[in-house]
Amino acid sequence: MPAGWFQSLNAVFIVMFAPVFAGAVGLARQAQHMDPSTPVKFALGLLGMAASFLVMVSAANVVAGGAQAAAYWLVLTYLLHTYGELCLSPVGLSSVTKLVPTALRRPEHGRVVPRHVARQSGRRRDRR
Repeated sequence: MPAGWFQSLNAVFIVMFAPVFAGAVGLARQAQHMDPSTPVKFALGLLGMAASFLVMVSAANVVAGGAQAAAYWLVLTYLLHTYGELCLSPVGLSSVTKLVPTALRRPEHGRVVPRHVARQSGRRRDRR
């Protein structure tokens, strides 16, 4: 099975886990009456991403040993990437709101998504 077939898993995981993730974070905040700082939220997202790369290192070790890597390695990688993304994306947008001057907030929020699209389309063009 080609690895490209698994690329839609990120979108599926976001749709599946965003409500669960938001609910869990909301309940934790209400129970403890605390909201972690922005750097802590960034760190949690980066730890999720780092964990996904550690999964890929393990998969690479399996392949280096002569065996074929199972599909669950990619599924787990995309799942951890999604968890990291669910931590990073809202915090990044919130940081734009906090750090950009008031007069530039709306235009800057309008530039965030096209930047991501441009980066992704550039990466896809390089792969061809």
